[in-house]
Amino acid sequence: FNIARKQVVARTATPWRELFSMKPSAFMSDAERVYPQVRAIFEFFAREGRLEAFLEAMSATWREDPDGSTAVERAFGEPLATVESPPLSQILIDLLANSDNNTAELLLKEVGLAKKGSGTRESGIAVVRELLEQWGFDSSQLTMKDGAGLERGNLVSCDLLSAVLVKVGAFGEIGRGLAVAARTGTLVDVFGDTPAAGKLLGKTGTLSGAKALAGFVPYGSAEATSFVMILNGPSVANQSYYRPLWYELGDILTDYTGRPTPLEIAPFFE
Repeated sequence: FNIARKQVVARTATPWRELFSMKPSAFMSDAERVYPQVRAIFEFFAREGRLEAFLEAMSATWREDPDGSTAVERAFGEPLATVESPPLSQILIDLLANSDNNTAELLLKEVGLAKKGSGTRESGIAVVRELLEQWGFDSSQLTMKDGAGLERGNLVSCDLLSAVLVKVGAFGEIGRGLAVAARTGTLVDVFGDTPAAGKLLGKTGTLSGAKALAGFVPYGSAEATSFVMILNGPSVANQSYYRPLWYELGDILTDYTGRPTPLEIAPFFE
């Protein structure tokens, strides 16, 4: 055991996977070095009262899992290790506010795995289409090629995006995950010194020849307007082009209160 410990400390120990996958001839040719490791492992199982269970599990699983990890899990009745994911609400903040393409792609595949049993783009896209149709939306207004939106073949209408925003609302997980104008995420340096600062909630999208902004502007504790602006053209991704349009949109939306103005309800006389 001491020899094996010294090997581990010196980082000269053979990795578990390689150790248990060695052919007999390779093991015997290097027995002086690897035998103390194997003996230390067996002694550990014996001390824990799990040696017989490990050997039985190893005999049953070595063909499909020669490195022994499955046998260890069976012997102890628990996984070797677990990695806990952050809650979906936190993942959505990383995805939406920071426009994380990798997270978007992986989440689409995870949706496919959860609903279709297959962690692929195709499965995830099929789930998205089914949900849109379940909500009563026209899925023909969406051409989806990936989860990140980087594929040039992705197409979506403003009408469909707007309908989805109205469906999910501004005060759920989606709304709380959006970037805040002049405060967080991809909008941290946008809308500063404008009425939209701290109010407009949005998700940005950028490719050469395409620029998009969609989200909400709350005007009450439980009320909000939704908006979608998608620009296409050779210069739309230039700040000098899209930012004046964004700012004008922000001014209009933040001026909305949901209540009629005095002029709108005043008596009308000819």
